[in-house]
Amino acid sequence: MKLRFLLCSLIVLGTSLAAAAQAPNGTAPVANLASSAPGAEGSSNVYRATVRPARYAPKSAIAITASTLGVGLEISTPVGRYVGLRAGGHGLAFGGDFTSSDIPFTARLNETSATFQVDVSPFGGRFRISPGLMVYNGIHASARAFIAPGEKIDLGSATYTSSATAPIHADSSFHFGGNFSPMLTMGWSNLLHSSRFAIPLEFGAVFTGKPKFVLNFAGFACDQNNHCANLETDAEAQRNVDDERATWQDNLNKVPIIPIVSIGFAYRFGGMGILAR
Repeated sequence: MKLRFLLCSLIVLGTSLAAAAQAPNGTAPVANLASSAPGAEGSSNVYRATVRPARYAPKSAIAITASTLGVGLEISTPVGRYVGLRAGGHGLAFGGDFTSSDIPFTARLNETSATFQVDVSPFGGRFRISPGLMVYNGIHASARAFIAPGEKIDLGSATYTSSATAPIHADSSFHFGGNFSPMLTMGWSNLLHSSRFAIPLEFGAVFTGKPKFVLNFAGFACDQNNHCANLETDAEAQRNVDDERATWQDNLNKVPIIPIVSIGFAYRFGGMGILAR
């Protein structure tokens, strides 16, 4: 009897190992043993092996995103059924023209950032809330302006006419806050509870605080009283430049956040993670 039981057990074990070798990725075999009750004399016990695949959710995910932070690459991994960790890097650079106070500027925006977030699924589904930090903030912009000879611009309370010999020019730059800025987003297509492929959507904001702003004017100009001077050294001109700079700074201070709107394409991969629902 013991020999017969040992032989049947070896058969069951061999069947289980064969099924495990043939099981697709993301599944693991589960062996179920059942034996019939002992029968009459001359009958034999019957042992059956049932191998059932136990489905598991893929362990991690990678996503390519396009957002107000630029083009990004994010990696996500679950640490439980309702919580996941996500890290990402984002970057983009582009330029354009704009006008402020009738001053034409040519600007360039450089976006580089790194983020770390905790994805929480309060209802265990696709909806998620993601607090986190922008651990690196390299988002900054620079702008330059050239005022052609004879053109007029307003600086503070005065109007200046650009000189023909040394025309007015300006340089400006600003940086959106510093590193370790808190952020909060909400989104759908949670990678913890979606299919192998997903299109995650997300919106929220990074709370950067007041941006760091610089604005300088140089060149020769004449005001409405025909007082001509170097804008970098003349005391009255510097007061008007300071007033212009303060106006810009006040306007920028009204928006102490970077809004986030994001869409992406994600792929889930890996071995055995949390159990699928």
